[in-house]
Amino acid sequence: MKRAYVNPRRVILLSAFALSLSAAVSVNCPMGYVKAYVEETRNPNGTYTYTDSDTNESVTTMIRDGYAGTYIGKEEAVCEIETKSYYNVLTLYTTLDVAKFANFRTNNGKLKTKLMYKHESNYSLDNADTSSCWIIGTDGKRYYKDIYGNRKQYNASTEQEILKTNKYKAHGSYKIRLYAKKAGKYEFSYDVLDHNGNVITTKTVKIVAKEDNDPIKEATFAGKRFYVSNAGKQKGLRNDLYEGKGLYNTKKSGKVRITMNKGYKIKKIEVGYQHVERSNGSTEDKWSNKFADVAWRTIKNGKKIRLNKEDAYPYFDSYERKANTKAPGGYDIYSDENHGQGSTTYIRVTYYDKKTKTTGRKQLSINRHIK
Repeated sequence: MKRAYVNPRRVILLSAFALSLSAAVSVNCPMGYVKAYVEETRNPNGTYTYTDSDTNESVTTMIRDGYAGTYIGKEEAVCEIETKSYYNVLTLYTTLDVAKFANFRTNNGKLKTKLMYKHESNYSLDNADTSSCWIIGTDGKRYYKDIYGNRKQYNASTEQEILKTNKYKAHGSYKIRLYAKKAGKYEFSYDVLDHNGNVITTKTVKIVAKEDNDPIKEATFAGKRFYVSNAGKQKGLRNDLYEGKGLYNTKKSGKVRITMNKGYKIKKIEVGYQHVERSNGSTEDKWSNKFADVAWRTIKNGKKIRLNKEDAYPYFDSYERKANTKAPGGYDIYSDENHGQGSTTYIRVTYYDKKTKTTGRKQLSINRHIK
């Protein structure tokens, strides 16, 4: 069954996204990506399969793995940013054979950069986040990509290769903001260093700045906008679905219509619902709740849908009972019960970028008030 993971702590709010760009690069909205999305499938035996939507290349892992999408994808050398936006953030992660990145620069003074975040560990991956370094296959072995995009199994032999350029198993992650006032083509470069500070190679990413790089121009529910691109907002358009109502809409059903920007074509629209269920390992004496994976079904553009009516707050419910002869009924009982006023329905748009000839995906949310 195909599922999509949604951060449970954000279920009541409009979703935020981080989009993968390459084995060592990812981008945060409103930057665009020129890489196909990766479909996650949870298998009956508890493993997860990740499939590239354009190439059909796939990999199966022991656990849900956010790095799998970059492991099977090819490294992309182009990304899109939105002009006059301070939210174009490029995220870089070192690979296992690299000690650090340095000397971030552009080929044109009109493209401004600012290092927003830097984390570097100079010794041992045990002290660093390794989630961006490798995947664990169904055979229990680790697989990784080197700085050149070559896929390898992590073993005694490849470890020796790694140590030649990253002797102390250092690790780094970086966030760089890119800003351009005018549309155009630019280049962003950075040096890849070994443990002695020598340059192993230089990476260059082509940056395409657009006034509106969002594939979706606007989205409406019951005739009211619940999503507008940043460029649209700058022109005075607003999300009027929630106007005067806080973060929630009071309608139970309505037609959903997606309008794409020029150069993008809709391949599929889906509506997703999520419910609360018991967490794994819960018993009669002790239990807590969790969110189930979002269940999706395909709809046509302009079709009427019903919004999710399930309260999200029972996610925080819990119960525990312990034997205690001094307590009433012979048990200490601790319980939490929560009731909220909102539910979330997810809209997922799969689209085709005519210029880059890749398939992409974007997820939106509609919030409903529950009385």
